[in-house]
Amino acid sequence: IPSEVGAERRMYLPLIAVLVVLVSGVRWLVGYAKIQWPSRATIPVAITVLVALAAGTVVRNSEYRSGLSIWETVLARYPHARAHENYAIQLRDAGRVDEAIQHLRIAAPDLPDAQHALGSALIERGDVAGGVAQLEAFVRANPRDREIASARAELSSAELRMIAGLLQQQRFEEGETAAR
Repeated sequence: IPSEVGAERRMYLPLIAVLVVLVSGVRWLVGYAKIQWPSRATIPVAITVLVALAAGTVVRNSEYRSGLSIWETVLARYPHARAHENYAIQLRDAGRVDEAIQHLRIAAPDLPDAQHALGSALIERGDVAGGVAQLEAFVRANPRDREIASARAELSSAELRMIAGLLQQQRFEEGETAAR
């Protein structure tokens, strides 16, 4: 599934086959070797295995404490454009816009949605000209994208802000050019 970087929850059903083979193998081994179940040796081994598995579960669950922490983990282990984009979204939601922009710059060349998000983040930070440039590039390159309507609306609004800023600075010729 392209939208899911890691879908661990989808592994429960396939793991049933592995567990059936494992349990059948242990049962065969106990029957073949005539091991008395449970023996004194098997209880400490079973407890050790259970403690190790429980510790692994606690560690993995701590990575899921927030969207920010899970995407940090993904970036640390398997850095790719989608991870940078999703991490940037989490950073932006946490109010860390400058950090989000850094990650969106990495993701934008490979992902149109990241380019759109980068344009929005730049505008949010106050870099209207940079945001407009990113949104214009997104609109030109992705005319059939599902987000094209919102990108065009955001682009129009940002262009109007940019023109208003030029006019306030009494840069009338540049404002007129931008308006045209």
